[in-house]
Amino acid sequence: MENEVKQHLIAEVKEAMYYSIIVDSTPDVTHIDQLTFILRFVDEKGDIKERIFGFIPKESHDSAYLKNVVLENLRNYLIELKNCRGQTYDNASNMSGRYTGLQARLKKHCKTATYVPCASHTLNLIGNCAAEACTPADSDIKSVKRISDTRWSASADAVAALNLNYKEIQKSLIEIGEHANEKPVYKLEAKSLARKFDEYETALLTMIWDKLLQRINSVSKYLQDTQANLLKGSSLL
Repeated sequence: MENEVKQHLIAEVKEAMYYSIIVDSTPDVTHIDQLTFILRFVDEKGDIKERIFGFIPKESHDSAYLKNVVLENLRNYLIELKNCRGQTYDNASNMSGRYTGLQARLKKHCKTATYVPCASHTLNLIGNCAAEACTPADSDIKSVKRISDTRWSASADAVAALNLNYKEIQKSLIEIGEHANEKPVYKLEAKSLARKFDEYETALLTMIWDKLLQRINSVSKYLQDTQANLLKGSSLL
């Protein structure tokens, strides 16, 4: 069954002829970094397709190692590198580096493999930089709700909940701070947070960041849509 599926995926790519490469990695439940190898192409109907060809345990972050992994997989699937027309990764230096990054190493083998940075990752970096430049906002967001370590747009839900239930959250914090059976360390932290809710800066930043993050979130979701339009996506960015 596995072999039949792979043969079908290979046939799809070969029929389309031209394709682009997407490589990303994330830890699995056993905390092993898994490298995802994806090929993106346009079928005969003009629809964009993405096919996952495998999850590979990542042994190194070195760009030379990653290049060898990509080339080895293409050879195993009998897919010619010369037909590659694009490559997309995140903005990490080992992937995007101009001289020794993965994109640069692959371009030495195929000059038509144009590098396009991941738009969603770029957008998340912008959000991170904006938050780091505004320390009170960064600390307030993280103290209210645990958020994703990989996607800044996940903070949109946290700030929206804070903005919508501002008074109720403050009231709950006050109750925790005064609860007789609560641990002293939790009571102290709750009282400290409740006092911050009375500060003008906290209230103002909550409203500003709610609007800003909702915009980032909507753009991020649009960029992940399989029917996303390139021109509209560019204008939103």
